[in-house]
Amino acid sequence: MEARISRDLARLNGPVTEVGSIARLAQRVDDAKTAGHAAIETYLQNRLTYRQSLVPTLQQRQTDLGAVNTWCAANDNGKGQ
Repeated sequence: MEARISRDLARLNGPVTEVGSIARLAQRVDDAKTAGHAAIETYLQNRLTYRQSLVPTLQQRQTDLGAVNTWCAANDNGKGQ
């Protein structure tokens, strides 16, 4: 799980050249707006808003997972619980 969350956050926070990054999708929104494609701009903007909302969620899960790892290390990985 840790690796997946880290990989996903790295992708989302990646540069414009990174497929799946927020920056790349924001560039696509700007391109659609410049070209006057309102329907495409709206669609991409909705995707961008959702993708941006993923970042704090994944960061919280990363924090929570760290707390679980700490608890497991302190409690013999939950044996006897």
